[in-house]
Amino acid sequence: MHSKPARERIQLRPRARSRIRVRSLHPEGSPSVSSRHRGAPLRMLIVEDNPHVADVLIDECEMALGAEVVAVETGDMALQFLARSPPTLALVELALPDMSGFEVARCAANNDVPAIVMSGHPEKMLLCEEHRFPHLRKPFSIFQLTSLATQVVREAEQNIAQLQRSYARLKATMEASKRIIEVARKTTEASAEARARRRINQLEHC
Repeated sequence: MHSKPARERIQLRPRARSRIRVRSLHPEGSPSVSSRHRGAPLRMLIVEDNPHVADVLIDECEMALGAEVVAVETGDMALQFLARSPPTLALVELALPDMSGFEVARCAANNDVPAIVMSGHPEKMLLCEEHRFPHLRKPFSIFQLTSLATQVVREAEQNIAQLQRSYARLKATMEASKRIIEVARKTTEASAEARARRRINQLEHC
């Protein structure tokens, strides 16, 4: 079996140039990542404490996915960013210096952001497999990354669309119910009025 070309493996090989990362979340330095309409650029948050790996991930996500990428190095910075400007997708290292990547993924889910976790620890990957959580085992290929990212984003969009359709059906049902109730109320009032008039007529002829 032929090995993958070195270019396609997300590994610890450093790049000659460095990439700008978000190290503090000041308003003037924090890009807007709020647009998640279909057709808009994919916006990714990468949470990776190894700067060389982060460099490779940033480059590859920009080139292979056409993504707009923001990278942070700690879980705390990731939580702040998720609260301020939820992206389209989060790619999270599990072994962060200040907290578990699972905590970041949970916060992402609370902000309606799908997340993919990554790690080189087999036991953590086994836990992800048992719970069917989207994950990538390091080192992974660009093809694996792009395929899983596309799948996760598509499923999230489908879930949102399904939820919107459910809300639309619920709203239509509620409006129909209101109309039925209103018609029933008016019918009941008309019937009561007719009965009252008949009773009055009967009394007058007694």
